[in-house]
Amino acid sequence: MNFDWKNIDLKTASIFDLTDDIELIRKSIDCSDFSLEDKDEFIKNLTDDDRFQHLIDFAYFTNDDKLEKAAIKTFPIEYANKMATYTE
Repeated sequence: MNFDWKNIDLKTASIFDLTDDIELIRKSIDCSDFSLEDKDEFIKNLTDDDRFQHLIDFAYFTNDDKLEKAAIKTFPIEYANKMATYTE
């Protein structure tokens, strides 16, 4: 099940705040063997770059353009860094 992200602070959110669908989580974090047993350690080690990328990937997989725009607005530095990487 996907959750309503509009009431979540995206700056501190993790993929687990957006869905409990393990397959969608695995796709969004690009880790096919991820287990929920690893959730706490995973969250503890998240960086802003990770959070941004997971939000963008989740938005892509769920066709949520509004979430994508909200993620870019929330993480402008990470977005700029990602775009700079693509143009190098």
